[in-house]
Amino acid sequence: MVEIQTHAYTLTMRFIYLAAILLLGNLIGQATSFAVIYWAIYDSQAAGMLIHIIMQKMSYLAVLLSFILLGFANLLVKRQLPIYKRVRAPLLGLLLCSAIPSIALIPRMDYLREFALSDGLPVMASPLAGYFLSLNLITALLFITQLFMAFLVVLRLRSLP
Repeated sequence: MVEIQTHAYTLTMRFIYLAAILLLGNLIGQATSFAVIYWAIYDSQAAGMLIHIIMQKMSYLAVLLSFILLGFANLLVKRQLPIYKRVRAPLLGLLLCSAIPSIALIPRMDYLREFALSDGLPVMASPLAGYFLSLNLITALLFITQLFMAFLVVLRLRSLP
């Protein structure tokens, strides 16, 4: 006779999976909106400003969901479900990759943009264009890392019993 194991934390495990799918959907929707904005707006500086505003606001949601997921994963590990240790490292990476652009990089890029506009130049024509491009590249790489980490979390949660 086959015995089916049920955990006392089935509802929590389902909530974690649902929150991870919502997080991944948030990031995919964010990437789609970036593509649409760059396609729809002819001025690349205005499109970049709009994208950074969206990225900063949506990153707060990603940080919140990552923090909740990490808390529940730690709770389940403490309650004798060590299989959730597999999700903690990508969640921590996701938390950091979401927080760094929204807290440090995007406000700095906004300052550089305003500084260049105060001189009457677009940011790409100012002397700070190289610094701005490097910050923009780091932000894009961190966003791609966020997508990868969220996908990895969903895959690892899906493979759990």
